[in-house]
Amino acid sequence: VDLRWLRVDNFPFPTPPDRRNLVKAEKLLSRLGALDSKGRITPVGTELHNYPVSPRFAQMLRLGAMHDCLELVIATVSVLDVPEVLIPESQLDMTDNVQATGERWTETDNQERRRREALRKAYGAAQAQLSSVSKVSDAMKLLAAMIAYSQSADDDVSAAEQTCQSLFLRPKALKEASQLRQQLSSIVNNLYPGAIPRFNSRLKTPSATQVGLLRQIGCDGAG
Repeated sequence: VDLRWLRVDNFPFPTPPDRRNLVKAEKLLSRLGALDSKGRITPVGTELHNYPVSPRFAQMLRLGAMHDCLELVIATVSVLDVPEVLIPESQLDMTDNVQATGERWTETDNQERRRREALRKAYGAAQAQLSSVSKVSDAMKLLAAMIAYSQSADDDVSAAEQTCQSLFLRPKALKEASQLRQQLSSIVNNLYPGAIPRFNSRLKTPSATQVGLLRQIGCDGAG
């Protein structure tokens, strides 16, 4: 075996990626403890390789196992790994039209203004609910979305869709995150038997202590 291939930058890729990206990736893996000083994979790296997510998220799962909060970390990683869970304000028609000077104001215009005002209030209420777990962390806002979806999806499909509509969430993205959560739970159970209880689709809201721990794990997982 050619031991030089144990280094990422020496691997014989059919189509080599950009050298700068390789160096950047190797530095990240080194910071996470996945590679040693000679660029060789470590036991930590082998463990991270077990998860079908990015190295940063895999590191969060490893840390979650160490700090006995795997179930919440799995949920957080699952929803962070799926793009575009939240519908941003910029994609909603909430800004009132500017009336030109002398232009006649109609009842239709009044109805449209009331519709937009109601939409702004609903969006503000949704953001307040999603920020109830933590007002300063986007990751915790996504976790709150995951929790709300899990609690409604356990009832029926229509309830889950209603939750997504009221909180301005994308149902397809949350369904994908839920599937990933179940997959990661199965992997974790195989790696760490008994580390998490039997899979329960309904998530509980974390305590303030758990939120602080999740945020710390997220920072540590970023390398």
